[in-house]
Amino acid sequence: MEDKIILSTGTTSGIGKATALELAKSGAKIVITSRNNEKGNIVVNEIKKITGNKKIESIAADLSLVSSIKNAVNSFKARYKKLDVLINNAAIFNNKRLETADGLEEMFATNYFSQFILTHLLLKELKAAKGARIINVSAPAFTKPRFEDLQGKKKFNAAIAFGITKAEILLFTYEL
Repeated sequence: MEDKIILSTGTTSGIGKATALELAKSGAKIVITSRNNEKGNIVVNEIKKITGNKKIESIAADLSLVSSIKNAVNSFKARYKKLDVLINNAAIFNNKRLETADGLEEMFATNYFSQFILTHLLLKELKAAKGARIINVSAPAFTKPRFEDLQGKKKFNAAIAFGITKAEILLFTYEL
């Protein structure tokens, strides 16, 4: 993994952070995304200290906002011409319906739509790497997407909305 470049979302805690830490041990170049620059830098420094791998960096990205995703992608593309592994891991859970500045339900925007946009905006860099991989982290998804109300405007149930985002990730993965 020494010469591999990995971009991972949702890496400031949980599964994403543990994944970044283990991949850093392999010597890979890890680029994490973080809504909060300070938190992202803390995680970067922690991973560097634990692993001794100095090839860890953070890019700011609020994955609930399309403009922030585009800025993060532009920042990545300014530094790298290829991407070996894209790990779409970021997810949030809200007990109530919240809308982003883009007018999207926040769990839908963060948990699914950001993965769709990020992946498509990085396809050229993924294709430039031999044997590139896209890893979409999901969860058991038994909730059937309600295509007539994807944003939960008519009826919102947090658990159902979250489940739908996980089902959408699986559908997107199958399509890829």
